[in-house]
Amino acid sequence: MSRRVVAAGLVGMSLTLATTGCGAGKKSDRLPKDMQRITDVHKYISIGVPKSWTPLDLSTEQLDPALQRVGITDPGVKGAVQGLQHYGALYALDPRATTSPSHVGTFVNAFCIASTMTSTAPLKEGAAGQLQNIGAQNVQVTDTTVDGHPAIRSSYGLKPPNGSADGRQVQALAKGRLCTITFSTDQIGRYETVFNAMIPTIKLT
Repeated sequence: MSRRVVAAGLVGMSLTLATTGCGAGKKSDRLPKDMQRITDVHKYISIGVPKSWTPLDLSTEQLDPALQRVGITDPGVKGAVQGLQHYGALYALDPRATTSPSHVGTFVNAFCIASTMTSTAPLKEGAAGQLQNIGAQNVQVTDTTVDGHPAIRSSYGLKPPNGSADGRQVQALAKGRLCTITFSTDQIGRYETVFNAMIPTIKLT
């Protein structure tokens, strides 16, 4: 996996930490038959992912064996996932995508942290700049809702050494927390509809 794409997958962390000081409407809990629901360690956020995807349990201290089982061996990628572990994030990837052209994989991660923000305006204002700082191109940011809560949605492209990759990110404010959900792939033509089907399943608890 490209380290730049990993950075894109984790950019929600930097966006979140930079702004905490300062569309999918609400759906039922029922999921399509081909999906499974996964939850972060703190049970702040959950999302439906395809049953063919592999969730990683980031609550365990023995993360290395889990990473190896899903084919994550690059030290940079492992370090990035361990950074998500600090936030009790949820993480799932499509194991079939490890043979993708750019070898960056296809995954989703999400986590929530405490926030005093009452508006998504600061998020929307700073999102493009933060993404561009990690090399994102063609950044588009729009207002949306997630599980009935105000949110923004960002779309962007990246140019890792072996090809190209795309990210889709949603950030929502709910119950005194800022929740960030990041999708990344180097096969956006194949996964755009998959990501779009997952976003309405997000639950903020």
